[in-house]
Amino acid sequence: MKNKRIELERLLTKFDKGQTSYKEEERINSLLKEVDEGKYDFYKQYFDAKKQEKHQQEEKSTIDFSFIDLNKETSLKSQVTKETKSFLEWKDLFKIAAVVCILIGGFLFGNYQQTKMEKAQAELAFEQTIQALNFVGSKMNTAKEKVEYIELFNEKTKPYINLNQK
Repeated sequence: MKNKRIELERLLTKFDKGQTSYKEEERINSLLKEVDEGKYDFYKQYFDAKKQEKHQQEEKSTIDFSFIDLNKETSLKSQVTKETKSFLEWKDLFKIAAVVCILIGGFLFGNYQQTKMEKAQAELAFEQTIQALNFVGSKMNTAKEKVEYIELFNEKTKPYINLNQK
């Protein structure tokens, strides 16, 4: 009995760490049935609940086919009427039309976004060009003022310095 308790304690420690195999869990369940102590009630309840859940799943997985009459030989094709066929054809056409509408909408939206982005880039380029031209214009005005000073200097010094005459 003591050996079973030691084995149970070892397996429960391993179980709590999540390191047990299926066979070890079955051994824990059988040892819990043999050892009758209150401190193992939690584990007993766990394994009982697990057993009940497994039993319920087995019951749910069983399918009752009694509603099928195997003597009748009716196929799906013979049950479908002309109205159902025409409805299915229209349904397929609506699916195709919906896909086409989505594709066209996506193309137009993407095209709109691309046009919007190109317009924003063009406006940015225009603003940068205006700034560059203003900068060049300001430098040209400064240079023009300096040229006017040189011309004024030449006029004032021309009577005193004649470099062209010998």
